[in-house]
Amino acid sequence: MQYLLGDKLARQKVLIAAVIAALPQIAFAEDTLSEVVVSSDNIQSNQPSEKTKSYTVKSTTSATRLDTSIRETPQSISVITREQLDDFRVLTVNDALSYATGIKVEAFETDRTDYTARGFDITNFQIDGISTPITYGTNYGDLDLAIYDRVEVLRGANGLLTATGNPSATINFVRKRPTKDFQARIDVSAGSWDNQRLDADISSPLNADGSVRGRLVAAHQEKNSYLDRYSNEKNVVYGVIEADLTDNTNVAFGHTYHQNDSSGNNWGSLPLLYADGSKRHYKVSDSTAPDWSYWNVDTNITFAELTHFF
Repeated sequence: MQYLLGDKLARQKVLIAAVIAALPQIAFAEDTLSEVVVSSDNIQSNQPSEKTKSYTVKSTTSATRLDTSIRETPQSISVITREQLDDFRVLTVNDALSYATGIKVEAFETDRTDYTARGFDITNFQIDGISTPITYGTNYGDLDLAIYDRVEVLRGANGLLTATGNPSATINFVRKRPTKDFQARIDVSAGSWDNQRLDADISSPLNADGSVRGRLVAAHQEKNSYLDRYSNEKNVVYGVIEADLTDNTNVAFGHTYHQNDSSGNNWGSLPLLYADGSKRHYKVSDSTAPDWSYWNVDTNITFAELTHFF
């Protein structure tokens, strides 16, 4: 019994001695741990998508006006960025919304379009988060996207910001903004049916430190159609000047002119049957519109903004 007890004590002494001998090595290992760096990105809700060159944005203000990411926003949102618009040569709102999840674009006749989501007509449209009236949700003419940085689609009711909730969606068009660095771009394109287009986009600082800057966007397009006698001419001009009053306060003034002139446009559909009840047969190009018919839509929007970041 004494031998077993003594043997046990001896083993404990050896174990304690081994632990004590390892302590300096453990301390030495702790001293050589590599540095741990924790970083975070500053989410900016107003960061233009043309700078990120991405098909998405870090955050959006269409739902709550708060600086939250799309992942943290408690509603379904789709964003069609400037990079996507340029890559797919998307020029009109109809084409852009065709890329958005859950949006149905229903173009009827030649110059009227309705948009629906979740079985309801979309009647909430915004420009930079400010509601703009579109009668009964119908878009007249061919609305151009040359002046916009991105299109944000918020599906579901947005009663927090647009009064009574509409279960369809809210479409928010975000304008291009002046840049502190000079940039310029010119695009020329041509297509079938005499479709010709010229785009120009110039942005530049107006003083040495870039605290005052301006941007000018212009587009001109002429095209005919597969439809008999139908043609369209479109002119778009957008100018904006932005100035930093302080580090957290800026002011902006701008104006948009959008001209959409159509000739040979029709109203209503082609009759399906003859008077005797027999079925009519049409060519793809058939139209009931006379060559003297026209539908000209001119839009002028002037805006002023004072923004302060708290």
